[in-house]
Amino acid sequence: MDIQYDAIVIGAGMAGLTAARKIAETGKKVAVLSRGLGTTNMSTGVIDLLGYFKNELVINPEEHIKELVNTSPYHPYAKIGNGDAKKTLEILKISIQDFLEITNMTYAGKTSQNVVLSNYFGTFRPSCIVPISMLHGNLLEFEDSKLMTVGVPCYSEFNAKFFSKSLQYVVNSFFEQTTIKEIVSKDIMIPSLGKDKEITSIEIAEALDNEELFSGFLKQLQKFVNETDAYTVVFPAILGYKNWFQNHQHLEKELGVQVFECLSLPPSVPGQRLQQILENAANDVGVEIHRGIQVLSAHVENNECKTLETVADIYRRTFTADVFVLATGSFIAEGLYFDGTKFYEPIFDLPVRSDSKTDYFAGKRLESGKHNIGFTGIITDETLRPFDLDGKVLADNLFGAGSILAGYDYISEKSGLGIALTTGYIAGLNAVENL
Repeated sequence: MDIQYDAIVIGAGMAGLTAARKIAETGKKVAVLSRGLGTTNMSTGVIDLLGYFKNELVINPEEHIKELVNTSPYHPYAKIGNGDAKKTLEILKISIQDFLEITNMTYAGKTSQNVVLSNYFGTFRPSCIVPISMLHGNLLEFEDSKLMTVGVPCYSEFNAKFFSKSLQYVVNSFFEQTTIKEIVSKDIMIPSLGKDKEITSIEIAEALDNEELFSGFLKQLQKFVNETDAYTVVFPAILGYKNWFQNHQHLEKELGVQVFECLSLPPSVPGQRLQQILENAANDVGVEIHRGIQVLSAHVENNECKTLETVADIYRRTFTADVFVLATGSFIAEGLYFDGTKFYEPIFDLPVRSDSKTDYFAGKRLESGKHNIGFTGIITDETLRPFDLDGKVLADNLFGAGSILAGYDYISEKSGLGIALTTGYIAGLNAVENL
């Protein structure tokens, strides 16, 4: 049985859901096909545009993206602007503003200014567009700060004492004109979760969505803040699952101090919040999200993709559409594979480009810096249409987006969700023009 849509997007992460939403906003019938939740669900929940350039920390992403576009023609930022840095920055700003609007401004940031956030180990990571609940965690703005770090007993992923010592050392040692004057750690029990078993960040966040439990949590915090006279209170990423924004605002109002969450480990509550924001925005414009569906192959004829063959459980179905977006991710999401001798893309059998023909991997297991395999992906033209084996566009109605694209290493650059967002946005707009 054929199932007909105007557009089909393969992949339910940041790139796929953004593309699907932009197409559906024009009134088209759009489906997203996904085997699971997407890697955005496991992310830190922050939008990195460009965190490092030439191994140096980036403070102003716009400045270095200009240089990147001018020097790296295969980079996705260069592709979306067709080599024009000014056009790339315009697209970047428009897509970011579009994203901020669907979050109801629960995210903040600007393309000309990175923030530097701490993770659970007390070390740091640059990012750009971040949840409001993390905004006061910008290490570049710490000045004689007096912090209180809050942990939860039986939540072993975050050790408040270790985090405090590590963060104080990092800030005072690596950042000029920023200091932590004093940092103390406190543990707060959440009675409903007990004290005899391991608990997860998701369990804590869901508990703090409960008004009564959150009220008890706040009373304990008020006592500790008064005792320590802290200027800022630091949490792991646990301040609620659905009500995180309201909880954060309420804490700052009632405690009278700044409050921030730090970057978490997977499974990531902020990543799941972000995934829900993206899905809600897509649902609001009529996108149908189908999970548990594996796309096996595509039928391409006369330079046009016709159908997708899929399987869900034991049932095979054919999906038909006028336009398609491939946003299946890189190796982690299994949008790309390496069989020991060659790379391949499993649905359309697209050629995969790597910057190195022989040395794909780093010489050392934990070697820092860029790895050649990170630049691996599919090659597209400036409209994000993938090339076939002959160097020609495979199908006029197929577009690629997100980490499946070649020409950049999102891990070393810290540009992952930024590129997913911008390429998903452009792929969606280009798909609409093809309908």
